[in-house]
Amino acid sequence: MSANLPSSYFNVTEIGFRQILTYLLTYTLGMMVGQDIWQRYFTGKNSKVAKTAGVLVGIYSLLYSLAMVIIGMAALVVLPGIENTQDVFTTMAFETISTGFLGIVFAAVAAAIMSTASGTLLASSTLISKDILKDHFFTKINDTRFLLISRITTFILAILAIIIALWIEELLVAIDVAYAILAGSIFVPILFGLFSKKITPNAAFAAILLSATTVLIGLWVEGLGANNPIIYGIVVNIIVIITVSYFDKGNRGTKEKLSPDMDTN
Repeated sequence: MSANLPSSYFNVTEIGFRQILTYLLTYTLGMMVGQDIWQRYFTGKNSKVAKTAGVLVGIYSLLYSLAMVIIGMAALVVLPGIENTQDVFTTMAFETISTGFLGIVFAAVAAAIMSTASGTLLASSTLISKDILKDHFFTKINDTRFLLISRITTFILAILAIIIALWIEELLVAIDVAYAILAGSIFVPILFGLFSKKITPNAAFAAILLSATTVLIGLWVEGLGANNPIIYGIVVNIIVIITVSYFDKGNRGTKEKLSPDMDTN
């Protein structure tokens, strides 16, 4: 490939500091606070298992990312006339892989998509049904009713996700929007919650709502691929969470405690 591609394609810093910062803000901060990722950590037998899994997944993600980059660069050589970048992977698969192995590849892709979708839907529905609906609106419902609410919430979120996907159309743009919201509205409350005892639940909730609104408005005004809305969201987050916590001192120290049977060794 080195003979057919410009040397800039093999230089990591060629994209510039601004683009690197964009990726850092969008994906690194977003992944750190992704609830679908956290819920997988909490299924670990103990903290050692969770840490080991995190390191191994990080290594795998790096190798997987490099594989995607290599596929894209190879596609530029093999299929120089391709116009829609969304079709690179599928076109390369059809052009370079035999029929039998092609079925295995697409089965693996389908499995990965379903796994990601189910984990994300369950994460979102759990947050809404447990932390919002049950804790604030249906505080006395039994487990059967709560299960029903969770299922209804999951179904509604799935329909909304399909509508949004059809509206955005481009996969990479959808990922950018999702991680922009995570980085701009969730990162700061979680960071403050982990390291400060002065932050209240009401402050975190208000900060998430206002910063998410700020990010969405920013994306609508500046474009779905803009970087500035993330910064706007983080600034609004810090201001709101500190201000509300200052005036909401009575609710400090109301964090839920871990179950006594949870093994942290």
